[in-house]
Amino acid sequence: MDYETASSRLLPNISLANNYSFLADMMDNPTNSLAWVLLIKIGVPSFLPYLLLGPAIQLLTSFLLLPYTPSSVLGSSSRRMKWRTTFIARLSAAITGSWAVWVLCESPSMRADLMLTSSLSAQHLIIFSLGVHLAEAVDMLLHAKPSMLLVHHLLVIICFAGALITEKAVGFAVLSLVTEVNAVFNKTRILHLITATDHGSMEYIRNAWLNIFTFFIRILIIGWMNNQCFLYIGVLPLSFLIPCTVGLGIVNIWNLSVFKTLIQKDILGKHKTS
Repeated sequence: MDYETASSRLLPNISLANNYSFLADMMDNPTNSLAWVLLIKIGVPSFLPYLLLGPAIQLLTSFLLLPYTPSSVLGSSSRRMKWRTTFIARLSAAITGSWAVWVLCESPSMRADLMLTSSLSAQHLIIFSLGVHLAEAVDMLLHAKPSMLLVHHLLVIICFAGALITEKAVGFAVLSLVTEVNAVFNKTRILHLITATDHGSMEYIRNAWLNIFTFFIRILIIGWMNNQCFLYIGVLPLSFLIPCTVGLGIVNIWNLSVFKTLIQKDILGKHKTS
């Protein structure tokens, strides 16, 4: 797949009406082209498989996890559901975070211009992440678990959809998804708490330090992006800029609160007990 910087006309080319850039991309991947040609011939939009991939992972993994549910959570339906949703979220975060790092590494032009530069892989990543956030939001609604996390997901959906529609800030969306690398370790910590993993074990300690290190990087990235929002007043539509600014602001507050908790419980707490 061609991950070189695409022009600002890329987005319409993956829309319902046009598939030309997508077909050109397939020419570089003849081994995968047949399946995509068949999808296009029957009228399936080229972006749809990436959008449905997140929900498909959620549904498939839910069934595959059933035999592997830890015995420590079987006695409580709420803990069992929490373990399932956290495990699936960790898997999605691992895919998204790795993909985001790859996209930025493969596109020096995007790193140099996060606002106006795009690529097919970047757009596919954002569409995939949209599907993941939609699936998680629906799951929260179905289980009657509305919270600030649901508000966060809705704001992310608005911001990512806005990036694709306006053909701007695609690079910023990709950069924000790099923080999903930290989500892998943060979700692992939650799994440790759900399954009552010994806090003195090497497994818990190793993950705790990786979590704190990557969380600090997460704070720097989101904080920098929040500051950048104010530089684009008058450049981006307010209907797009305001949700992004508010969403990043909420994440910033949440990040600082969680980071403080991590330091107190996983670092200072250990020194007190020792």
